[in-house]
Amino acid sequence: MNNWWNEIIAFDNIRIMASDTAIKPTVAIRREGVGVAVEFAGTLQSASNVAGPWTDVSNAKSPFAVGQLSGAQFFRARAPIP
Repeated sequence: MNNWWNEIIAFDNIRIMASDTAIKPTVAIRREGVGVAVEFAGTLQSASNVAGPWTDVSNAKSPFAVGQLSGAQFFRARAPIP
């Protein structure tokens, strides 16, 4: 029961859960011909500068094949947002 003077906002049926089964981001890179393959767990991100800005690599599945690059390219993985 809400009354305007005792409650400004109400939440119902909220569940916050923690789990040890969360995916921990990992990255491994290996040479494959003239390119590389990036094996990862989590969401793969890339940037042309190690300081970023970082962007998600759309539709990336591990292992992710990277062809020959003309400049520097950095990769990292972040934990997926549930």
